[in-house]
Amino acid sequence: VLPTVIRDYVERSAALIGISVDFIAPAFLAYAAGLIGRNAFLRPKTGMETYLGFWVCIVASSGKGKTPGGEMARAPIDVFQKEAYEAFLFELGEYEDAVQRRKEKPKSGIVVPQRPHMEEFITTDITVEALAEALLHGSGITVSVDEFLSWYLKFDAYRASGGGDRQAYLSLFSNSPTIVNRKGKDPIVIDRPVVNVVGGIQLEQLHRLNDEVSEGDGFLARLLPVMLPSAPTVRWTDDVLPGRYLSELIEYIRPLRRPKDETPRGIGLSSDAYDRFVA
Repeated sequence: VLPTVIRDYVERSAALIGISVDFIAPAFLAYAAGLIGRNAFLRPKTGMETYLGFWVCIVASSGKGKTPGGEMARAPIDVFQKEAYEAFLFELGEYEDAVQRRKEKPKSGIVVPQRPHMEEFITTDITVEALAEALLHGSGITVSVDEFLSWYLKFDAYRASGGGDRQAYLSLFSNSPTIVNRKGKDPIVIDRPVVNVVGGIQLEQLHRLNDEVSEGDGFLARLLPVMLPSAPTVRWTDDVLPGRYLSELIEYIRPLRRPKDETPRGIGLSSDAYDRFVA
């Protein structure tokens, strides 16, 4: 299913750690979907637009490789995030320099650019306001959480009246136009939000997530659980992944990172993909 460059990286990474490729590949797809964001969408038929969104939940007991698998899945996106941060720091320096020169010579006609914003591909801030801020300056984002259960239980933790976060995430999953009102600030309007989520949960805690999500609002149905009948315990190895696998993967998926203001590209389905889609 995966292109050769991606498959080689996933298979070599999984073999190195001693885990199944299923602990890496689905999470990588979610991170890649966050990288694509609103830049592209599937068009199963005329008038129907479906943006890529995955809530990937790796289910396994402690010591079975959820964390190292997740780290390998997000490694290429971490590189893009580092590049974005370095670009932000450079632009911030230019902005602050212009502000200072304008302050020293107010009549010089020096034009101060807008304050830069860092493009975010990954976040650990689960609040809807933080996601809206990121989507305002980027095309899409992936929320990286350690534990799905704690992610869910933190919904509305910062709301005095409670309520709202769960429903907001449901709307985000559906790419529904979203308006986020902020106290003392202008509201943020996102036409087609693309938010992916990647995390894990211990097998022994899975029942708790089912117990907590009891309102029948389709929250659990949106999760893409990855659970194997059995998984070996990860054992230490001094071997490392040759750098070329990561570097080749980074350059292979780099074109997915396009400016957010470009016109989104619609992608039709092949006849075989269409048959699977409607089945």
